[in-house]
Amino acid sequence: MVYRYPHYYRRFHCIASDCPDTCCASWEIGIDGKSLERYRHVPGSLGNRLHNSIDWRRHSFRQYEGRCEFLNDEKLCDLYTELGEKGFCRACRLYPRHIEEFEGVREVSLCLSCIEAARIILETEEPVRILTKETDREETYEDFDVALYRTLVDARTQIMEILQDRATDERTRMGLSLLLAHDLQRRIRGDRLSETDSLLERYRRSDRAVYFVKKMTACEPGGSNRYETMKALLCEQLMGYWVFAYFCGAVYDRNAYGKMKFAVACTLLIEDMCQAVWQENGETLVHAEIVDIAHQFSREIEHVDENRESLERALTRDTRLGIRALLCAVWDRADLLP
Repeated sequence: MVYRYPHYYRRFHCIASDCPDTCCASWEIGIDGKSLERYRHVPGSLGNRLHNSIDWRRHSFRQYEGRCEFLNDEKLCDLYTELGEKGFCRACRLYPRHIEEFEGVREVSLCLSCIEAARIILETEEPVRILTKETDREETYEDFDVALYRTLVDARTQIMEILQDRATDERTRMGLSLLLAHDLQRRIRGDRLSETDSLLERYRRSDRAVYFVKKMTACEPGGSNRYETMKALLCEQLMGYWVFAYFCGAVYDRNAYGKMKFAVACTLLIEDMCQAVWQENGETLVHAEIVDIAHQFSREIEHVDENRESLERALTRDTRLGIRALLCAVWDRADLLP
């Protein structure tokens, strides 16, 4: 088994009661079957509390005023205090780790929805490196499209290289990434994966930005010089986060372009939220506010199925959100739209 993870992954340590937010409030915490069975057999007063604090029909912890029943006033978990790490269910044990599973591969990242993880992601100044570790464990999937998965991995590697090309401005990097995914999707739909190598070679060329910049010349950014203001947002790290976590998941739905549209849309929405706070603050914005905005956005979009599905549906079906519209949004103007 091959494990892949971003180089900053091991920097994370839960800051527990020092956390300005908590993952034990404001959302339902589901309990896996193995943990649920273990909780049924905990003896004594803790067992009685578990019996009364679990919604056994929904397989989740009950909440009191939006907080898990086991979150105490010091923002610590009473289950952990009583039972140690074995007191955690799978969701609590893994969070804020995000895992994508493929045949023979596990990809692990940190969730932007955790404010401490968001701080680590957005304060990473160096280009993200993807590290690997191998184990003797083997696993096979039925009907897994190995050829498509390898194509997606190669495409993602090229997208990450584009996003980390700091000699090119961030708008062009985002636009090129979107165009690459758009061109790749046409080959996926047409069962023309053999053409992927030549496609990726086009996006490796030193003059790859020329066509994009020429096409978008009429879309000069306006308003309050938004992109100068938002340099501190580290667009590269945000885009890299979405791309690493979700792009290769297209092996299951064959929608690489949709994954990239989602990455671009989320990044732009976070930027605009930061811009709004910047204006409300009298044209000031500190890094801690950016981190908080990003983590709150992730909580509401990544971890609320209804919201995430609504955004994905709009990006897929709304004709106003086609390739040209998104490219102009990246460029910060819609002057070229018909």
